[in-house]
Amino acid sequence: MTENGNPPGEYPEGESGNDVVAETPERPGEVREAFATILKGAGIRPSKQSLEILSANISFKGPLPHPEILKGYKQVVPDLPNRIVEKWEREGAHRRETETAIVRSINIRSHTGQWMSFLVAIFGLATAAVIALLSDHQWAAAVVGSAALGVPPLVSLLRGRQGD
Repeated sequence: MTENGNPPGEYPEGESGNDVVAETPERPGEVREAFATILKGAGIRPSKQSLEILSANISFKGPLPHPEILKGYKQVVPDLPNRIVEKWEREGAHRRETETAIVRSINIRSHTGQWMSFLVAIFGLATAAVIALLSDHQWAAAVVGSAALGVPPLVSLLRGRQGD
């Protein structure tokens, strides 16, 4: 109740206190009383110019608008809900195709790197064998063979540390 004895939002005959009146379906009187208590606690007295606003936040999580919103869209443009759903479906298919292509590309790159590493090691070992057989520099063959076996794992280790 306000100071003049009327419920909040109601004014004596001939006076208009609310430009907008929003009723809640459940216990509107309790909401008005709570609103009046909050205003009174804040030191605000409802007057002719005051505007009573009751609001509700309704949240909906999902990739598509709430079904009620889709119904509203249908009233404006009859096929708009269908177009929205079709666009969402196309976007999902595109996203899945893109992710599949990315994974495939990463796998190909990984396998290519493994094969190249294997070929470098084999080529290095073959070079070391030729050096050892055709020259008197076995130490050079050992260096080339060690490098051939050590460089690919070292490169792989260093690339792994870069987050690649």
